Amino acid sequence: MAFSYQQILESQFERIATSMRTFQQSWKPGASPRTPTGSPTRRIASWSWTSSAWRWMARANTFVATSQPRGNQFGLSKDEVDIAHGISGGDASLTNEQRERVYAQNKQRLRVHEAERKL
Repeated sequence: MAFSYQQILESQFERIATSMRTFQQSWKPGASPRTPTGSPTRRIASWSWTSSAWRWMARANTFVATSQPRGNQFGLSKDEVDIAHGISGGDASLTNEQRERVYAQNKQRLRVHEAERKL
């Protein structure tokens, strides 16, 4: 089953909130400052950092999703669609839809290649 990015973010926020609520309900002032998973301060800091990271990813995803107009079923902008229609790759029998698909696949390959170079 495929999950949307929104569903993943919501489940992670809920997981963090549940962990924090459980910890707050079970922790008693004056109790041992250390638990099997570390100090309470370290656990709270970890949750805070994790939730901040997820919030940052949610904002970044929202920005990307809203800032890139989607022109067609392959996620190409109007300019990219125009470019794809002008490319035949030496095969005049390609339909415009097939050209758009090839353009989108090549665009994705380029993204992956650039991401791997940054690692």
